[in-house]
Amino acid sequence: EAHVGNMSCVLRETNVLNKENEIDVQSLKKSMEQYTMPSPWFKNRFEELMDVCYETAVNIPASIVDEHNIEGDFGSVNLAHVKTFMKCCKEGKQKLCMNQDTKNKIESNFGPIKTILEETKLTEYQLFPLVQQMLQGEESEYMGFM
Repeated sequence: EAHVGNMSCVLRETNVLNKENEIDVQSLKKSMEQYTMPSPWFKNRFEELMDVCYETAVNIPASIVDEHNIEGDFGSVNLAHVKTFMKCCKEGKQKLCMNQDTKNKIESNFGPIKTILEETKLTEYQLFPLVQQMLQGEESEYMGFM
């Protein structure tokens, strides 16, 4: 219980949770404004990611939610919601950073991503994994010579 109380306190201070210990995406987005994002593209995708993670977290099965409601001096917090949200954000941010690097690589070699997507009729979700796979293939070949 003490661990959950400390965790919820930290998450409230970092604007992940509101004073009712619920995930607060709007406050989180507002607090992110103090940081300089790598690009408007990144900022938009990051905000979309937070929305998707929130929807994922609050729409897990009720039986799981009910089992993970913890109460104490700190109030009530649902660990299933919090853990799902945090895990989704962590994994999503890693992928987003990789996609930002991939986008930069594509644009430095071939021009604006918007043009490439229009010409190829692919979405970012289709193009980025293809390019990442291609780049990893090249890296694997180089690693084989060492």
